[in-house]
Amino acid sequence: MKRTITSLLALLIGLTTLSAQQVMNRFQQREKKEAKEIALTHKTQRSNVGAILKHKEATLKETDPAEPVASKISFSTQKELNSKISIYVLATGEVTAEGLTPATLVVGGEEPTEYTLNAKEVVLKGAITGLSIKEADIDKVDLTQMPTLEDIDLSGNGLNTVDFSNNNALKTITIEWANLSSLKLPEATDKLEEIILQGNYFETFDIAPYTNLTLCDMRYNSLHKLDVSANKKLAYLALNYNELTAIDVSQNNALEELAVGFNKLTSIEVGAQSELSYLDCRFNQITALDVSHNPKLKYLYATGNLKLKTIDITTCPELKEAELSALGLATLDLSANNKLEVLKVANNKLTTLDIANLKELLEFNAAYSPLSSIDFSQNTKLEYIDLSSSKMTSLSLPQLPGLTDLVIYSNAFDPDEMSRIIEMLPTVPAKDAEGKALEGWVIIQHKGENETLLKDKGFNPIKVYKQDVAKATEKNWKLKIYVPGDGLFTKAKYEDYTQGIETATAQIATEGWHVVVNNGRTILMGAREGAAYRVYSYDGRLLLHGNVHSSAEPIAMDQLDNGTYLVVVEGKTQPVVL
Repeated sequence: MKRTITSLLALLIGLTTLSAQQVMNRFQQREKKEAKEIALTHKTQRSNVGAILKHKEATLKETDPAEPVASKISFSTQKELNSKISIYVLATGEVTAEGLTPATLVVGGEEPTEYTLNAKEVVLKGAITGLSIKEADIDKVDLTQMPTLEDIDLSGNGLNTVDFSNNNALKTITIEWANLSSLKLPEATDKLEEIILQGNYFETFDIAPYTNLTLCDMRYNSLHKLDVSANKKLAYLALNYNELTAIDVSQNNALEELAVGFNKLTSIEVGAQSELSYLDCRFNQITALDVSHNPKLKYLYATGNLKLKTIDITTCPELKEAELSALGLATLDLSANNKLEVLKVANNKLTTLDIANLKELLEFNAAYSPLSSIDFSQNTKLEYIDLSSSKMTSLSLPQLPGLTDLVIYSNAFDPDEMSRIIEMLPTVPAKDAEGKALEGWVIIQHKGENETLLKDKGFNPIKVYKQDVAKATEKNWKLKIYVPGDGLFTKAKYEDYTQGIETATAQIATEGWHVVVNNGRTILMGAREGAAYRVYSYDGRLLLHGNVHSSAEPIAMDQLDNGTYLVVVEGKTQPVVL
C-alpha cells in the first residue's frame, strides 16, 4: 500500500484504522485541504517478528540476578475508575494486564478492545510489538522495559515527554495532539522509519541520526528550524503550521510529498525532487516558485503567497489539483494541464481565463476576481462553480449534468438574468450514487456584503422572481444566503431564500417616490439617493437602469417609443405612459 499525505497519510504501522471525524459543512469540505489528518491502517503481524525481537536482560534489586525481568509497559491515567479504555495490541504470545478487566488482553483483531479500568496505574506484560492507546488521559508512560516494541500510538493523551531511548526496535512513533515538548528517541538509529508528532509543542527537534526515516509529520508545532539534510530516504515530510523561516530539502531527492504551508518561508526550492507528486506551500511569503523540474506533480497548493505574481505550471502535465488563489496572478497558462480536476484561482487579477481544454474539471473557483465572462462549454463534468464577487452580468451554463453547487453572490445578475440561469440549471437527482439525499445549491447572497454592495460595486444583492424560486425547487435546487460567522462564537451558515420577488408586471408602487412626465422629460422624484432604478417594458424586458443621484433624478425615457413602461425602484413599481 502506498503511504501518502494525500491519502490522509494512511500508515502501515501494524495498528487498526481509526479515522478522524470530518465535521465540516458542504462548502468547508471543499476548502479544507489545508490540514490533512493521519489515519492508522491495520496490517497483520509481521511474519518475521521473531527475528527482530531482542529481549533485554535485566534484574531488580530484590530478585535473583540471574532471573530476567518480564517485558512490561506501565502507564498512569487520570480517567475515573470503572471507566472504559480502548487498547489495541500486537504481540508474540500472551499479554496480561494489572489494573484492567479482563486481565488478559486481546492480541490483534480488526478493532481496539474496550477494557474496564480498576486502577490508576496500569501494567501490561508480554512481548508487545505494537500498541495503540488513544485519548485515555494518560499523563505518564514507562516504555523502558519493552525492547520488542516496534509501533506505538499514544495520540490524544496528556503526555509532556516520553522516553524511547531503550526501544531500539521501534519503527513507527505516533503521538498526535498531546502536550509533548520533548522526546527521547531510541539510541539505535537504523530501525526508525516514521515519526508522527502532529499537534504538539516542539520548538526544536533532531532527526539527523535517523537516516532510514521515510516519513516525518510534525504539523501544528512551533518549530523554528528542522535539519533534514541527513535524512536522504525521506519520502513524506509534513511541516504545516510551524514557525519555519527556511527549510532546505536539497538533499532529499526521494521526496514524493512535501507540506510546508502556513509558515514564514520566503522561498522553497524543489528542483532536486523529480519524484515530487504533492507540494503544499500555502500562506507563506514566497516570491517565486519553480516547478519546472517536477513533471510528476499532481497536487499543487500555493494559495496565499501574496508576493507570488507569476507561476508556470505548463511543465506539470500530471496536475490534478491546483490551488493558486490570492497570488496576484494576471495571467495563467493552462494549455498543458488537461488532467486538472480542481482549479482554484480566486482573488487574483485574472480578467480572462481559457479553460477549454480542462475536460476533466470537476471544481472551479474564480471568486473575487475581475472576470467578466467564462466559457464552460467544454467542461461538462463540472460539479462545483464559484464565481462570487466577480464582474459578471451574465452567465452561460451549457450542458453540465453533474452540477450541484453554484456560488454567484455579489454579482450584477438582475432578476431576468437569474431567470435565464435557473432555466439552464440541470435537474439534480434526489439521491447520489451512494443512495444519500442530494440537492443542488445556488448561493445568491452574502449577508455580510449585502449592506455595502451598492456602495462598493454599484448594484444591489441578487434577487429572484417568485416563479423562478419555484422553478428551482422543481429541479431540486435550493437558493441560499451565506451568513458568515464571527469566527469565535458563531459558525457560518446558509439560510434559505424562499420568498422571491414579484415580476415587474405584478409589482405595485405604494409609497416613497413617484415618476413625473413633463414636456417629454421623465423625472424620478423622492427616491432614496443611491438607490438603483430599472425601466421595463410591460412584458418584463429590462430596457434602462441606473442609480439615483438626486431627489429629482432624470431618466432617459425620451429615447423609448410611445407606450406603457414600468419603473422599478427598491422593489416597488410605477407604470409610466409615454
